[in-house]
Amino acid sequence: MAKRMTDTDKWKKPLLKSLPPEYKLLWLYITDQCDHAGIWDVEIDIAETRLGIILSEDAALEKLGDKVIPFDGGTKWFIPSFISFQYGDLNPKNKVHNSVLNILTKYNLTEKIEGLPSPLQGAKDKAKDKDKEKGGVGEIKTEQQEPIQVDATGILYAPNRPEHAPTFEAVNEFFWAQGKKDGVEAKNFFNHYEGLGWMQGFSAIFSWRSIANKWIANTKNKPQPKEDPQPKRNPFVKPVQQRPSE
Repeated sequence: MAKRMTDTDKWKKPLLKSLPPEYKLLWLYITDQCDHAGIWDVEIDIAETRLGIILSEDAALEKLGDKVIPFDGGTKWFIPSFISFQYGDLNPKNKVHNSVLNILTKYNLTEKIEGLPSPLQGAKDKAKDKDKEKGGVGEIKTEQQEPIQVDATGILYAPNRPEHAPTFEAVNEFFWAQGKKDGVEAKNFFNHYEGLGWMQGFSAIFSWRSIANKWIANTKNKPQPKEDPQPKRNPFVKPVQQRPSE
């Protein structure tokens, strides 16, 4: 079951305030039923059956206005705002974002989203790069992707972290409470999902604690190394300084 972010203020916004009840319900339905690229296969009859209401496709398009873009002969609707709300800026190096970009490019929808580069522009840039390699003149300016940062303790921090991503401190505190007090598994778990952009498949990870519980359960099944007679201090927890005796 895929989980998606929702806007709790949507009921205050002009779109939902202006829609009749049945089309409010339709809007919520298609934002749930669309694929991860914001594309809904138009099935008004199935929507009517599931929602228990009578709908008109023409009326829906009129009332939703530019919130949906019909294409492919009207058999599909695209929701432009879905992309910016669920993902922010699309990064081709993220496998989920790249999948979305491939779908949008397939249907020539990239130009419908403000801020996305045109596929034609991408082809021109590649041609310039080839000319540069062959000894052509001229400076090619490319935007450098901001690299993932690694702090002194080996914790990864990706640029443009999603809002649903937990901090390492929260993850470490959770693992500590579950008996993983050395910080190693907390670090491994955090770095793993930080590198994935806190996504699991095509879905954003909101319930990271349930995934952490499975991670911890899996580590318990692994063969344990011999115990060190000297207990290891968690490098991510500051030691408590004892007050000198009077």
